[in-house]
This record gives sequence, C-alpha cells and structure tokens, in this order.
Amino acid sequence: MARLFGTNFGPFFTYLGVWIAILIFFISKDRKFHEATGYRWFILHGVIAWVGLEMIRASFIPLVATSAFIGYTLASQPWLIQPVSIFSVYGLNLLIMLVNFALVHAVMAFSDRRWKFTGTVPVDGHSTTRNWLVVTSVALVAWVGISLAILYGAPKDQPVVRVAAVQPNYALPAFQDEVNTSQDRFDTFAQEARLAARQAA
Repeated sequence: MARLFGTNFGPFFTYLGVWIAILIFFISKDRKFHEATGYRWFILHGVIAWVGLEMIRASFIPLVATSAFIGYTLASQPWLIQPVSIFSVYGLNLLIMLVNFALVHAVMAFSDRRWKFTGTVPVDGHSTTRNWLVVTSVALVAWVGISLAILYGAPKDQPVVRVAAVQPNYALPAFQDEVNTSQDRFDTFAQEARLAARQAA
C-alpha cells in the first residue's frame, strides 16, 4: 500500500480508522438485514457488492485499477476463461463469487441444521439453498460449455506472434522516483522494446 500512497501516509492511511469504522457499521447493518430476511439475499447481495466494488475501484482508483481481480487467478486455465471475450473479466468475477457465495450459503445452512447456536438467526433452510445451488450449477456448466466450444472451435492454423514483456525494474514507481525522470524511463522502455524487436518479438 505504501507503494501506492507514498511513504508520507496518504489519505487512505490518515483516515484508516474512519474507513474501518464505516466498514464495521455497514457489515453490522448487512448482518441484521440478512438475518431479518432469512439470508434469502445473501448470495445476490454478496456477488453484486464484490464485483461492484471491483468496478468502482478499477474506474476511480487508477493506481490500483484492475490489480488483484479474482478472475486473474485463472489466467493459466485456457479451458475456463474463454467466455471473458464475451462477458468481460467482470463476468468471470461474477461467476467466481456466485460459486463461492452459493457454497458458503450451503455450508451455513448445513451447520445451522446440524448445530444450534444461541443468539444467531439460522439460514433459511432447504429451498433457498437448493435453488441457489441449482442456479449456480447451471451458470457454471453453461460457462464451461461456452468456454470449451470457443477454445476447441478456434482455427488451428493461426500464425504465431511472439511478444515480449519489458520491465526495466526501477526501484521506485514513477511518482516517487526523484532520480530517474520520465524521459529516462521512456528512453529505457524504448531501448528495451527495440532490443526485443531485434529478437523477433
């Protein structure tokens, strides 16, 4: 975080206590809402809130942008990520969170049926949990089916394009670096790009 906000404690750290208090306030309200509604909106609320916050973060905090998107963890699974070309990475994030929240809902419902906890409102039983598991399963099967169709339906004789990743490995980000100017950085990137091109990238 210091890499993003600097070492002089940016506004995030300055008001960290306020952020935590706001978060606790909303979490407590969320729990009361879910208890009052028998957790019927638990999955929908969780999925939309998570991906919605990712959209806000990517749009309004350019230093963070799409870093730490949960969908990026599947980058090495081509059989699963092809529908991103249709539904974007937010569609993949929605699916991941839907699966996670549906499984958590099922675990909570199971534990509430198995054990009785004093002072807690149990998760609404069989029908809600079953319905969400069915919806999640259908969405997951459809996603994987589309992904496999796209992957195995792609032309096999496409030309191979070599690419290069250029990383000059400066110790500090540009807005904190007082030694290397923007022109220095540009020149370094240009030199590395030309070197990669000479190596057939």
